Amino acid sequence: MIGFNVNQRKEEGFKAKLILARPDIKNTLFKIEDHPNFKGNVANLLTTPFVDSEKQFTKESLENCQYDDEKANVLVKLFEAYDEISKNDFNPIWGNFLNTGLYRLTYESRLVYDDNFKKHPAILLFAKKYLESKCTLNEFISNIQKEFVNQMSADYDDFGSIRNAKEQLYLYYIIHEQVYQKTFESFFRNYNFNFGWLPKETGYKSHFSEGIEGCKYFPNHNPIFQLYNSQFRYNSGINEGNTLTIEIIGGGKKRDPFIAIQDWANN
Repeated sequence: MIGFNVNQRKEEGFKAKLILARPDIKNTLFKIEDHPNFKGNVANLLTTPFVDSEKQFTKESLENCQYDDEKANVLVKLFEAYDEISKNDFNPIWGNFLNTGLYRLTYESRLVYDDNFKKHPAILLFAKKYLESKCTLNEFISNIQKEFVNQMSADYDDFGSIRNAKEQLYLYYIIHEQVYQKTFESFFRNYNFNFGWLPKETGYKSHFSEGIEGCKYFPNHNPIFQLYNSQFRYNSGINEGNTLTIEIIGGGKKRDPFIAIQDWANN
C-alpha cells in the first residue's frame, strides 16, 4: 500500500477483512467503491450504519464497526438511498443541508459549504434517515421540514428573534419551497451555494431582527443575505440577482411568511 496515507491504508485493510468475512457483500462493496462520488474512499459510508450523529464520525470510528447480517443489509440499502439522493449533484435537495455541519460560519462572517460534500456525514446521515423513514423522498423531506419548523416554534415565540444563520436560511428555504412553491434553482440563484451578507439598502428587508450569532459585523441587527460562488464581493454592494427573493421587497409576497410556514407545518 505504498503511496496511500495512513487513514486510507486502514480503510483498505478494513475492506479486505470485510470481504473475507462477508463475501456476500463483496459485489456491493465494489459498486460503492466505483461510484464517482467515492472513488474508492468509502470509510464514511461504511461507518454510517453504526452512527446517528455527525460527531460520531471520527478517524477511528471505522475500526469499531462489526458487520453482521443486519448491518450488511443496511449497507446495501443505504447505498441505494444515497445513489437516489445524489442525482443532479444533490441540487434538488441541497437546501435541506443548510442547518447541518455541511455548512460552517467562517471568521470573515460567511457561511460556506464543505468542498468534500459528496461523502460528508450530513449527507450520509440524510440518506440513512431517508432509508429508515420508509417514505418517498418527497414525503421524507416534507416530514423533516415540518419537524424543523415545529421545533423552531417550540424554541422561539417569535421567529424574527432567531439569530443562528443556518436556522435563518433553512427557514427561508422551507418558506421558498413550501409557501411560495418555488424550485431550488430560484433559491440558490445562479447556482451559487455559499452565503455572505451586507448592510440593508432601500428595497430589501430581512425578516429577522436581532442579528446573527457569531458574526462580528452584524451581532445585533440583520443584514441582507447574498449568494456567491467562490469569492464574495462585499465592496460592490447588494446584487439583486444574488439576493434571496424573500428579502426583496415587492412581488406579491405574503405579509407574514413565518405565520404561513407554521400553518403549513401543522397541516
